[in-house]
Amino acid sequence: MLTLRRNTLFINLISLIFASSCNYHYYYVIDVKGNKLRIKKYNSSELQHKVDEKLIVKRYYKPETYIVDSTCISKTDSSMDCDSIKVLVLPDSREFSNIFITGIIPCRLLSKMYGKPLKLKAIDAITRKEIIDTSPKSLFVRNVHHLTFVKTKPTSRILSFKITPYTYYIELTNDNAGSKTSILDFIKDSRLTWFYQSNVVEI
Repeated sequence: MLTLRRNTLFINLISLIFASSCNYHYYYVIDVKGNKLRIKKYNSSELQHKVDEKLIVKRYYKPETYIVDSTCISKTDSSMDCDSIKVLVLPDSREFSNIFITGIIPCRLLSKMYGKPLKLKAIDAITRKEIIDTSPKSLFVRNVHHLTFVKTKPTSRILSFKITPYTYYIELTNDNAGSKTSILDFIKDSRLTWFYQSNVVEI
């Protein structure tokens, strides 16, 4: 009876170890520079997302100095005009609007996100002639969130946000902040010290 119980415990332990080891598997991808990368793929999409973002910060973090841009023209508490481009912060990220409408992220970086104006062909409703619309389009900022699982100094915070089709990563620094400073209070007197556009395109 004792032997049977020990065998059962042993089998359960092996099953637990096996189940844990199967939470992920490896696969290989080729990046934009032709490098072969070994990627750990987790079964949990939430865990995978955290692991991916930690990896991006670890690989591509490079502190830089940016100056707050006073050329941005704030229109509302969630939109602004920047180099003839309208930047709109969507409702899901409205609490983080100050990052975008107060010039913390310089206009030149936002302009790069937009790129060249798209040429859209259309037919005039009255003349029936073909027209080409080259007016600048809007940038829609969404899914802004503080990466709380990425360890930083008390005076810095790492955040990410999406402007389709890319995900962007930034570091904000506030020399007067501490570990207990809320993210919204932190943003008010912060400056941009890292900016990165992910090479992974969201489809």
